[in-house]
Amino acid sequence: MKKRIRKHTGEAAAVLFTLLFLCGNWGNCQKVFGADVEKTELCDGTEIAELCDGEKHLQEEMNIDGQQEEKDKEYTEEWKEVGEENREENAEKEEEIQNPLMLSLSGEPVLKAGEAAVYEVALKNAGEEKLSDLILTAEFSCPKVTWQWQEAPGLDMQEERSVLSVLEPGQETLLFLTAQLQPEQKEPLTCTVTASMEGGFSSEGVCESEIEPLKADFSVEKIADRSVAVAGEEIFYEIRIKNTGELTLHSLITTERFLKEGICAEFEEKEGVELNELKNKAIIPALNPGECIVLKARVKLPEKGVEGELLNEVIVISKETGEREVTAQASVQAWKVLNTPAPAPVQIQDSTAEMQYEGKEIPKTEDRTKTEKMQSLLVASAILCILLVPVLKGKRKH
Repeated sequence: MKKRIRKHTGEAAAVLFTLLFLCGNWGNCQKVFGADVEKTELCDGTEIAELCDGEKHLQEEMNIDGQQEEKDKEYTEEWKEVGEENREENAEKEEEIQNPLMLSLSGEPVLKAGEAAVYEVALKNAGEEKLSDLILTAEFSCPKVTWQWQEAPGLDMQEERSVLSVLEPGQETLLFLTAQLQPEQKEPLTCTVTASMEGGFSSEGVCESEIEPLKADFSVEKIADRSVAVAGEEIFYEIRIKNTGELTLHSLITTERFLKEGICAEFEEKEGVELNELKNKAIIPALNPGECIVLKARVKLPEKGVEGELLNEVIVISKETGEREVTAQASVQAWKVLNTPAPAPVQIQDSTAEMQYEGKEIPKTEDRTKTEKMQSLLVASAILCILLVPVLKGKRKH
C-alpha cells in the first residue's frame, strides 16, 4: 500500500513540476495587439510583426479595386475615342446625305507663266429638290491673278460674284473659268472654287498646278566706227541690246568704260533713255521680248600719251536676270601724231611746172589754166593737119 502511495505521489510530483515549468514559460510570453499589426515578444526579447488576416484581405481587395479602376478608365477612354470617330463618320455621312450639291474642279498640272489658264468646274445636284441661286466664287494663291467665268446658260456674271440661277434634281452642268497668269509667276498656283447657297449648302473644289517660268535673257553687241585712230580724234561706238528671252526686261543698266586710265566715253542723248551726270551710265526702263535698242557713245582721244590697243567695253545688267552681267568689247588701234616741219615750196622749172609741197599739188591758178588751154589747142591743130595731108595729096593727083 505504501509502495503504491509513493508511486502515485511521485507521478503527481512529476505532473506538478511539469505544469509549473509550463506556467513559467507562458508568463514570459506577451502578446501585444495594435490596430493593424500583431506583435509577439518571445522570452529572448525578439519581436515578430505580422499583419492580421483581416487586414491582409483588405489590402488585397484594395489592390484589386485599384487595378479594376485603371482598367475601367482605359476602357472608358477607348470607348470615348471610338464614339468620337463614329460621330465624325456619322456626321460626314449625314452631311453627304443632306448636301446634294457636288462640285469638282480640274485644270492643267503644269501652266506657263504669263499665259491664260482654263479650269473646268463640274456641278451636280444629287438631291431630289432643285437648287436655286448658286453663288460661285474663285480664289487663287497669287493675288495678282485675274479671272472670269465664261458665259453659260443661266449664269449671271456680276462684278463681285456670279450666280447660277437653278440646278434641277439630278442635273449636271459644266462651267469654265479663265485665269490670266502673271509673267513673273514662279511659285505653284492653287485655285479654289466654291459654290454655295445663302444659308444653305456649299461645296468646294481645289486644283494645284506647277508653273513653268518665262526665260529672261538678252544679247549685247558693240561696234566701233574705225579700227585705227590717231591721238586727238573722236571715235564713235554703237551698242545694240536685244531682248532674246520671253520676259519683258526692266531697268537695264548699261555702263560704258575704257580699260585705260584717262580715257572716258560718253553716251549720246536718246529719247526714253536716262543718263547719269557723267553720261557713262544709261538706264533703259523696259525692253520687250524680241525688241532691240541701239545706243551711241563717243570718246575723244587725248592729244598725247595714247598709243597701242584701246579696249572699250560695255556692261549690261537687268532686274530680271539678277546679278548676271553681259559684256561686249570693241578694240581700236591708236597712233601718236608725228611732229613734222612746215612744208617748203619747190622751185618752178618752166611754165607748165607745178609747185608741190611734200608731194601734194598746189591748187591751179587762172593763168596756168589759160596756158594749158592754149597748149591743148595747138596740139589739136597739129593732129588735124596730119590727118588732112593725105587728103590734099589725093586731090592734086586728080
